[in-house]
Amino acid sequence: MPPEGPVLAFDTAAAHCAAVLVWPDGRLGRRIEPMDRGQAERLFPMLHELQHEYGIRWTDIAAIGVGTGPGNFTGIRIGVAAARGLALSLGVPTVGVTAFERATADAFFTGAIPQRTRVEVRIDLRFERNGIQMLEAGPLPTPLDAPRLVDAERDAEKPDGGSACIATDTGICDSKLASLGRLTLGKSLSAPLPPRPLPLYLRPPDAVPRK
Repeated sequence: MPPEGPVLAFDTAAAHCAAVLVWPDGRLGRRIEPMDRGQAERLFPMLHELQHEYGIRWTDIAAIGVGTGPGNFTGIRIGVAAARGLALSLGVPTVGVTAFERATADAFFTGAIPQRTRVEVRIDLRFERNGIQMLEAGPLPTPLDAPRLVDAERDAEKPDGGSACIATDTGICDSKLASLGRLTLGKSLSAPLPPRPLPLYLRPPDAVPRK
């Protein structure tokens, strides 16, 4: 039986802090705040504000979802750690959603791409690098290969004639955030449940300690 309460999903994988509530009947509430840093300090106050706005408690939440990247190294770690800790304390499922899945689902939910279309998603990761993955579109996109990091100039080929292409970045907007929530709901109802979320890193961190 589908849960009556909403699922909660959030993303701190880039220059933003974003959260969304999605109910099984399709209702949703969301917040997006652009920020280059400070996601760790802002995330939980934002979650409390969102709950207060929609009159729910932690115990009402049926599942936790999180954007797992690719994106900012530190931001990804913040989000994944928070999601796993919350799910453990609440005793609810937790699922990860990659930016590749989110972009594909967003194109499907907005009607831009029909179900079962092969989609090549290209994510601008800055520094002349792209993240690329092929997926099959649908309410729960199916990965058809592993995500990889490529040189943006050297790998500028168009996908084959039977595939669509989505060129995007690590940012988030209202429709992408809604898709993150809908994917969280869909994945949390799947059997068996997907494994606990893990960070998706396609390139080394921007800053590393000196040796």
